[in-house]
Amino acid sequence: MINVNFLGQLWCVREFLPAMIKHDHGSVVFMCGLPGHAGAPNMLPYSSSKFAIRGMMESLYIELRQSYPGNKLHLMLVSPFIVGTGMVKRHRIRFPSYFGVVDVTTAAETICNAMRRRAAIVFIPE
Repeated sequence: MINVNFLGQLWCVREFLPAMIKHDHGSVVFMCGLPGHAGAPNMLPYSSSKFAIRGMMESLYIELRQSYPGNKLHLMLVSPFIVGTGMVKRHRIRFPSYFGVVDVTTAAETICNAMRRRAAIVFIPE
């Protein structure tokens, strides 16, 4: 879980960030999830990997502001509840009227709109 959820995003940042800094342009979108904001029972590895992503984004934000003041890079943390990608087969939602499954198209539109606004964080559903 750490290899995919955290290290996959770290390797992408390490690969593309130097060019983004050089051109002073670009957005880095970190995929977090609600368990990255609050621990969830029976999800220790998943929650830990998502907390690591949030920490990486916060640390990178501070590092960029200190090392490259006034830079135009955009960092955004995306925290969906459940998106209907097919990855989660038999989800159990305790309060489905409050938090339902969001379809992929709606999630993508929400992320794109948040990027246009240069939001720092977006929760799905909003």
